[in-house]
Amino acid sequence: MNRKICFANVILPLPVKGVFTYKIPADLSASAKPGMRAVVQFGQKRIYTSIIQSIHTEIPVHYKPKEILSLPDNYTVIFNNQLDFWNWMSSYYLSTLGEIYKAALPAGLKPESETRFTLSGNNFDNVEIKPKEKLILSLLQDKVSTNTREISKVTGLKNPLLYIHSLIEKGLIQVEERLTKFYKPKLEAFISLTPDLPERSSLIEIIEKLSKAPRQKETFESFLYLTQELTEKGKAGLKKSILLKDRLSNTHALDALIKKSILTKTYRQVSRLDTGTHDIQKLKTLSEVQKSTLSEIDNKFKTFNTVLLHGVTSSGKTEIYAHLIEKQLKSGKQILYMLPEIALTTQIIERLKKYFGKKIGVYHSKYSDAERVEVWKNLINESSENRFQIILGVRSSVFLPFKKLGLVIVDEEYENSYKQ
Repeated sequence: MNRKICFANVILPLPVKGVFTYKIPADLSASAKPGMRAVVQFGQKRIYTSIIQSIHTEIPVHYKPKEILSLPDNYTVIFNNQLDFWNWMSSYYLSTLGEIYKAALPAGLKPESETRFTLSGNNFDNVEIKPKEKLILSLLQDKVSTNTREISKVTGLKNPLLYIHSLIEKGLIQVEERLTKFYKPKLEAFISLTPDLPERSSLIEIIEKLSKAPRQKETFESFLYLTQELTEKGKAGLKKSILLKDRLSNTHALDALIKKSILTKTYRQVSRLDTGTHDIQKLKTLSEVQKSTLSEIDNKFKTFNTVLLHGVTSSGKTEIYAHLIEKQLKSGKQILYMLPEIALTTQIIERLKKYFGKKIGVYHSKYSDAERVEVWKNLINESSENRFQIILGVRSSVFLPFKKLGLVIVDEEYENSYKQ
């Protein structure tokens, strides 16, 4: 396939039928793949983050396709099996692919453009400006740009569009479309020794020189203690928040040490998710009834894809699930454990984490959008040591990018909250 004349059919997060064809620029042709995000212009001005459904060389006949503006990533955010799943859902539920896309991905992965207004730079002289238009111009003089929502909030105008259009016609303000960025990585400050410090002076000399500044001396000694002096950890860095928790450390003293180039501060991207270590317990030994039930489930799976397990509350179903999960983990598979929103409690999360630790990720509506984006990215990052193998989630977790899904547990499947 000649990549230089390739086209992409993309899915837009809009309730419109079908997919839309865009030309792939020559400089992006080698990178574009189905499942990747692509930033495109739709209509005259609006910009959306689309998903590439397919790539082909068929030139559209009835129109000249626009070019893809950019590819935000160098990896796919959804896999082929998900695209197949979306196509099935679209057919079965008589819905558009755009609606499914909008429901499936966290907002942070599908930013779209926002209309913003800026001053045009034209002279106001000899132009009749109404009092309410002056309010908008005054706001824009204080800001680089603004949107309709902010204009309404600051000026108190209930319907500012009438005055905005008037100012555009007078050539006093201009319109631009900017792609909003919903997801922002979490950054945390780390403190470390200045890289060339050990070569130009010893730590003992530094401590002696700091004798006249006792708070700085104590803060520096605290840093050395927490990083075990000249270990690699000391050079790699210590979280600023951990250092300042020590009773001998002081914010002003730390700033002074950084200014003196004794310590240095850097920012690193950190996870919002709980990937800490947990005390792992062995699975509980099953009772004879539980063993018999587990054996019957295994036998049913040889013939059927779905098995219905009846069991009253506190009858030991969760222990059976845990053994089924462990079997899939040994086969290198992923597991989706679904619960109704109301049943996804701290108790069940902690109970399963005692067995499976950091292999478990949680996905539900109480998570912020940024946290949901990080769960999504965790699952598509196959090289990550902290990649989740088990997801404990509500119904929206069926859209997550599983690549080796071996088992889906739908606990309390009779609950109405699974359906809409």
